[in-house]
Amino acid sequence: MRAIRGAAASVVLLVGAAWVAGPAGADTFNVSNAAELRQAIIDVSDLPLVDHEIVFQGNITLSEGLELTPIQGATNTIDIRGNGFTLDGDDRFSLFFVDSGTVNIEDLTLANGFARGGDGGAGRGGGGLGAGGALFVNQNSVVTVTNVFFVGNTARGGDGGLDTGVNTGGGGGGFHGDGGSFGGG
Repeated sequence: MRAIRGAAASVVLLVGAAWVAGPAGADTFNVSNAAELRQAIIDVSDLPLVDHEIVFQGNITLSEGLELTPIQGATNTIDIRGNGFTLDGDDRFSLFFVDSGTVNIEDLTLANGFARGGDGGAGRGGGGLGAGGALFVNQNSVVTVTNVFFVGNTARGGDGGLDTGVNTGGGGGGFHGDGGSFGGG
């Protein structure tokens, strides 16, 4: 068992989950596709003060329009039970982004996640941080992973801004967005 606190790691989940009452007051969301996973993440983030379980019922591959949203569980614990299945980012999407709260992930393979920082703006702005292809853990979050495999994930920083010949101090690239032409980004 390994705890990750306040470091870079990407957390995100997707839509349309089946909800059932879980043990000891916990809500359980059974997910078998990207839409259900995304919706389960939205639902657990919107239901504070109650512990939640997200339980995988099969392998899930993310696709366009079904990217995962940040997990926000500042006042509760979220358990993600993979049951030996795989969450696959298709080499295009980051997987989990834990913005706040306590998240426990177990028995899951996190595969082919991809995070890319924004490009710097014109005038030599720096490229942004590409962090958390598989798992991003924001400050004040606690994530514990048990029997989790990280396979083929990539985090790539953004490209630096173009040299326009005039040092205008182009904006730096953002976490997921590009910098501006002048000033900060």
